[in-house]
Amino acid sequence: METVEAIRSKPEINAMKRHLSPRDRLLFVMGINSAIRISDLLRIKVKDVRGATHLSIREQKTNKPKKFLLNGAIQRELSNFLTAEMTDDEFLFK
Repeated sequence: METVEAIRSKPEINAMKRHLSPRDRLLFVMGINSAIRISDLLRIKVKDVRGATHLSIREQKTNKPKKFLLNGAIQRELSNFLTAEMTDDEFLFK
């Protein structure tokens, strides 16, 4: 099995973000800033993050509740990604 090295430097992270679509960039930024599993990120709905400063989820794998701050980096990507046409019941990453 191949191993994958973690992206550790800020220039590498910024280079990666430049090559992603707005949706994928938001997914990437939320992932690296929250340490939430992809299975949990994909279940987030627009209403969970629109106007929010924190996000509360129940982890799918462990069934444990988890609350985390939507920090400045996540807030910036959300403001670039969210549109008025998105309904509250839509999945954020569809």
